[in-house]
Amino acid sequence: MDCLLALDQGSSSSRALSIDTKGRVVFSLSSPLNTYQPKMGWMEHHGREILSGSKRVLERALAHLSPRDEVLGLGLATQRSTVVFWDAVTGEVVCPVISWQDGRAAELLEHFPLSQEEVHQKTGLYLTPYYSAPKIQWALQHSAPVKKLLDHGRLRIGPISTYLIWHLTQGDIFGVEPTLAQRMLLFNLESATWDDQLLKAFGVPKECLPEIRCSLGFWGTFRQGKRKIPILLTLGDQQAAAAGSGLSMGSSLINYGTGAFLLLDTGNQRRHIPGLLTSVSIQRSRTETHYFLEGTVNSAASCFDWLSHLGILPSAKDIHAYCVKSKKLSFASPLWALPALGGLGAPRWDYRTRTTLSGLSSQSSREDIVRSFTEGIAFLISDIADHLRRHDVSLGPIRASGGLSRVDYLLQFQADLLQANMARNREKEATALGIFHLVLEQLGMAKKSFTSVDKVFKPGISPKEAEGLKNGWRKFVEMAQKN
Repeated sequence: MDCLLALDQGSSSSRALSIDTKGRVVFSLSSPLNTYQPKMGWMEHHGREILSGSKRVLERALAHLSPRDEVLGLGLATQRSTVVFWDAVTGEVVCPVISWQDGRAAELLEHFPLSQEEVHQKTGLYLTPYYSAPKIQWALQHSAPVKKLLDHGRLRIGPISTYLIWHLTQGDIFGVEPTLAQRMLLFNLESATWDDQLLKAFGVPKECLPEIRCSLGFWGTFRQGKRKIPILLTLGDQQAAAAGSGLSMGSSLINYGTGAFLLLDTGNQRRHIPGLLTSVSIQRSRTETHYFLEGTVNSAASCFDWLSHLGILPSAKDIHAYCVKSKKLSFASPLWALPALGGLGAPRWDYRTRTTLSGLSSQSSREDIVRSFTEGIAFLISDIADHLRRHDVSLGPIRASGGLSRVDYLLQFQADLLQANMARNREKEATALGIFHLVLEQLGMAKKSFTSVDKVFKPGISPKEAEGLKNGWRKFVEMAQKN
């Protein structure tokens, strides 16, 4: 059997899959990843957990194969904006891995020398503490081990993909591709290089950063036992999910994971809309780069993890049942929830407003709270969609993927607010499927089939009813921001 390996390293787990050349998953295994919160607003991982978990699932996937099975290549997709600091000699991580959800560097941005507009034009992103550069600046100022390594010329800085590939290739490759380089907030979209002005503004030494390479190509060799497996792709997890969903120019994907993301494919056109991100979707070669318009919701599944921790929700499997059981929305005294554990993303970019509940009474139940957070995620996605429409941009056909896309109540409420049909992916592993199709493409074996549709959710309320709900939501958010 010929097969491919896919490594999907996310915020909550590292998952490895072996997939045959017909797209069938032969083996799948995940290793949970802990997130630590030592202080309010801080979110961290341990580097050893990321590396050991990723290696363990890859080794198990290979052990499941027969010695006669041929592994044609390995592709990686990883969480974005999370940043790792390690020793170029020993390979050891020298401080906690700072998560994309971490907001500790907020104060450093208050007197930043460049405006939001200048940063957006250069990078396609906005100046928030959730991208890597502010986290790097913070670590260079506050972490003694990081400063010591910098002084000795041994400091390496990069996203998780860079760190993993460095280890998988035994230090041969120190590189990053554009979808992940961009998330460092140091990458110039026009030149596709590190931006000297941003490097100076954040105080980041260029010599500590990886070489920028194309997403597809040879990324070194992963050796395991007698096997020598070429690494042929590295990509951001949202970009891989879009590829696995068959996203094409003019169509959209809403991916509901730890965060939620609305991605609109703009092909090779780099479009800038105030309030939204211009994201690289993939760079196949130096002359072929594709883009998204992207809107982010910083907290989606992480909200339900929090509710579970508080004892309000037994598990994510119960979300739909709790929403159905909850009383129907009352226009007289609705219960509103603003999911803002990581602040507000697009189009507001407000990292100071916190998670807010309004309308609680003695009659409110835990089911009502779960429903209000579920609807809050849908409202935030709807805010992004409405922002696009105000700029005369159509969402086109809409696909839904990610773990929370299995919650029927969420997708039905989302279709109601968007007043548009939403097609849910049948296959749950959109990220792994994206890796699969792109590695096949690199091998010259590309297939055109993508994930099929499980269910289509159609609007169940009128446009007038949807607008009434959104008007109430906007007033609630304005109130939360003032407080």
